[in-house]
Amino acid sequence: MRGRVLLAGVLLALISACGGGVSDPGSARCPAPPATFGKRVVRSDHAEITVHYKCEGASIDGTLYLPKSEGQRPALVWVHGAGADMRLQWSP
Repeated sequence: MRGRVLLAGVLLALISACGGGVSDPGSARCPAPPATFGKRVVRSDHAEITVHYKCEGASIDGTLYLPKSEGQRPALVWVHGAGADMRLQWSP
């Protein structure tokens, strides 16, 4: 659970740091969008939880990939395009 919250915080920080380009008005910023978490899905060697952020009509989705065992682990945040393409899947 702690890892899930930590990773969600990292994703939130990345999302808010990347928003607000030169052509965006100041009102377009969303420094702390609410996060919605999906159901935990256990796979053979990891667990997956979808996360969804929405602000001012814009939304972004992501997937948290978590180890099955408890304890501290290193984390990797992989940010790629959020266009019409499907997200890449992780597999060992």
